[in-house]
Amino acid sequence: GIWGGFLFLLMQALQIVVAFIPGEPFEIAGGILFGAAGGFFLCLFGILLGTVCVFYLVKFIGKPLVNVFVSEDKFKKFKILNDETKLEALVFILFLIPITPKDVLTYMVPLTKIPPLRFFIIATFARMPSVIGSTVVGGNLGKGDWFWAAAIFIGAAAIGLTGIFMHQKIMDFIKKNFEK
Repeated sequence: GIWGGFLFLLMQALQIVVAFIPGEPFEIAGGILFGAAGGFFLCLFGILLGTVCVFYLVKFIGKPLVNVFVSEDKFKKFKILNDETKLEALVFILFLIPITPKDVLTYMVPLTKIPPLRFFIIATFARMPSVIGSTVVGGNLGKGDWFWAAAIFIGAAAIGLTGIFMHQKIMDFIKKNFEK
């Protein structure tokens, strides 16, 4: 019932707050439990809620909280987040690319100059393709349509593997075009 949806929404938000918990299993489960559309909207609202919580926790506590999830070395690797002129486009691209550590980025961005509302919109909308794919897979699994679930999963896996193999080229492109 409604309490199941509310509990799922909170679990999705918690997954964002506890950055090392992977999000895709929650998104697939959302599709199984609530259908592709219902799972999509619950996941998206949970992601938004978790992002808002993380943003303001980091604003309140600061870098010591970020250091719990992000080592100083990794933080230095993302020094490109300091380029204010291209920050929003860069954050959108990083949230859109498969395999980037989106929840870790959620902890890093509040330390930049990006305005909260703009970050919430960017972080939510850039994750939509991934969430759609996962919840559609889950929705098909929930209906017992194994063929389409497998086909979508294989397509998403191919995109993810491409992202893994292209990761360094993507990061080099970002550094070349977004660093000062």
